[in-house]
Amino acid sequence: GGEKIMSEQEKRNLQPSDFELVQKDSKIYDKKFETKPIGYFKDAMIRFGRNKTNVIASSILGIVILMSILVPILSTRNYKELESELAFLPPKMPFFGGGVLDGTSFKEGIPADVTRPYGDTGLLLPGSFSEEVIDLDSLENYEVGCTNKSVECLGGENVLRVDSTQTVASVTTGAFLTLTKTLNPEITIVIPEFQNDNNSTVRLLIKTSFIEPYKEIVVTNVAGTFTVNPFDVYPAAIGTILTQVRFEIQSPTNEDWVALDSIVVTDDNGELMNLSGYLLSEEKITAEDTSTDESEGGGLWVRQNGVMIMTNFRYFNYVAAFGSHEYFMPASEYNTILEANPEVCLPSPHPDAVAYPDGEVFPEGCPIEEQRSATEAVEIDGVDYYFFTEEV
Repeated sequence: GGEKIMSEQEKRNLQPSDFELVQKDSKIYDKKFETKPIGYFKDAMIRFGRNKTNVIASSILGIVILMSILVPILSTRNYKELESELAFLPPKMPFFGGGVLDGTSFKEGIPADVTRPYGDTGLLLPGSFSEEVIDLDSLENYEVGCTNKSVECLGGENVLRVDSTQTVASVTTGAFLTLTKTLNPEITIVIPEFQNDNNSTVRLLIKTSFIEPYKEIVVTNVAGTFTVNPFDVYPAAIGTILTQVRFEIQSPTNEDWVALDSIVVTDDNGELMNLSGYLLSEEKITAEDTSTDESEGGGLWVRQNGVMIMTNFRYFNYVAAFGSHEYFMPASEYNTILEANPEVCLPSPHPDAVAYPDGEVFPEGCPIEEQRSATEAVEIDGVDYYFFTEEV
């Protein structure tokens, strides 16, 4: 009972008699729809609703359009002016934490401030960051080597070597010392390393009077600790000497170098000078050949084996952006704020009158939280100017 499939040969041999009209004796009429007719729009919506991708994409687009209309109307935020301090804030959403969408970022490799210990934990806080913006539970310290001349680079030595075209390099202390014979002054230098393969010499020198050149009080070609009383070397010197201290290397090549750990000067009254690490590195190299007092010397004065304490911590970006900050404010700006907010900026005496005897505090809602101090008047072009330290 299946349909007969004609072969190609049969198709080529078809005759007119092989065809006949269907329903040639009856009339065919259009049937009436039994359902309600569907318009073009309704048909399009039916087709649209069957495509889930279209529905989802259009829903998202509709939400975006709706939010772009409603948010500017309902939001209290400023959307007309660019607030550059907010441009790089990390994302923040409710109910998130642990560094995920919580408005924080992780700071790494920030030098620690050796004067800012964190309680009794043994940890140091980073410099230039207040405790309020640091997640103290995430704070950690670690050490790295350093050779730079900065206060954060601790310990180590300072290395002196001559330039490739010179034979002398020296470093002279900026401070003058008063050495009194009756107080038994002593100068101590610590040389932990001396790379001396070419018959180089290290000298320590002072001036016994202003009219005389520098005189050596220590001469060595080996490393070690050397302590000397200048008046033992020059017993004929006057009873009181006002001098700087000069440390010098004489070498025929820049392959030799000397590492200086410290210069300490004491007398019977106590310590007069103690230079090491960063403080020693700040002393200036002297472009002068001490033996001739001519500008023939020159060299390199660099640090080695220093240690820098670094910090890693999680940073509260939004607290830093929107929290209170101490601000040095001119009187003109201070008065402008008070005049613009007369109802809320009503000052009252500072509760900590001992620390801030001239201070004031302001109610909530005033852009200024408290005024801690004010400078003395500074007259410019006949007008007195004041500056205030504020918490804003």
